[in-house]
Amino acid sequence: MLLVGNGAILYRKEFEQVDARVELAPGHRSAHPWASALVSLAAPRFIREQTDRPADLVPMYLRKTDAEITGISEARGASA
Repeated sequence: MLLVGNGAILYRKEFEQVDARVELAPGHRSAHPWASALVSLAAPRFIREQTDRPADLVPMYLRKTDAEITGISEARGASA
């Protein structure tokens, strides 16, 4: 399981209890899900030929996006 983002850092131990194969990008890169963070996670797996089919990859978001949160709060303000 490849993880990025602040939640991945905060809840790493919990994720490891679910799946011992948890991997995070090294250092500060795991806090920001930029392409460079994903490459640093994926490169070692690629070298070991542990690849996945792109169609099988599914992102798992733990919270709503900022756009969804902002849109919801703006919609509430408009209806008040």
